[in-house]
Amino acid sequence: MRLAIAFPALLLLVVAGCDQTPSASSTSAGVAAAPRVMGAAMKLAEAPDGPKLAYHHWLEFEMPAPSVAPRYERARDKCLADPAAGCILTNASIDAGDPRNGRGPHASLTLRLPHAAVAGYEQALEQPVAGEAAGAVELKARNTTADDLTAALQDTGRRLAQLTDYRDRLTELAKRPDAKVEDLIKVEQELSNTQSEIEQITAQQSHLNQQVATELLTINLSADAATDGISGPVAQVWHNARTVLGQNTAAALRFAIGAVPWLAIGAVALALLAVVRSLFRRRRKS
Repeated sequence: MRLAIAFPALLLLVVAGCDQTPSASSTSAGVAAAPRVMGAAMKLAEAPDGPKLAYHHWLEFEMPAPSVAPRYERARDKCLADPAAGCILTNASIDAGDPRNGRGPHASLTLRLPHAAVAGYEQALEQPVAGEAAGAVELKARNTTADDLTAALQDTGRRLAQLTDYRDRLTELAKRPDAKVEDLIKVEQELSNTQSEIEQITAQQSHLNQQVATELLTINLSADAATDGISGPVAQVWHNARTVLGQNTAAALRFAIGAVPWLAIGAVALALLAVVRSLFRRRRKS
């Protein structure tokens, strides 16, 4: 009887103690575009009492067109070949381009790396590929942003601690020898719901920790248009000469065919004008 009276009150107290939802807070900030940014990111992210920052780097490389595909393949394989290094490839794509339209090849990769591996991976990207001269690849642009996940991690940690304590108290309540069947059913249902919430928040916390423990890199590899020099546009026009000639010939023929009816109308109009003028002259003479 005492359990039946105490259970609703205990349940309300436990729920009230846990009725706080985590609020995620993130702040994006531009960071200076320089290699030392990555070292600073590693120190800040690893500081136990410092802000929990998630870094995202965008790197734009230009190189001779024949180097795009081999550099892309080398960068992709470097990430996939050694899972122990902690590299996670999330996206890889390449476009061979279309020389007929003057569109060069382009490739992109998105991956996650531990802080200590970022600088080395970038240096490996800049190494020459087979048949490429040293220094042919150029870093054209770099951008770094940082999301502050400190508040989000604190909220998820606090929420997880509250739910874990709530689950433990429900577990102890279910062990009471004088518990009624209907009370046990309610406790088991609440335990199931609580465990589900714990698993969801644990997954959220793990995802946030992964963002802080690693850095996201988006790498774009493009062909340098200047490598074609003057011959590039000339070769493109010459390559398209047959197409251009055929299109212009078709346009001229279309114009000629469309003009035939107007030529007939014009001839009739000129004939009528000549008859009118002849009649007018005869009338004046008479």
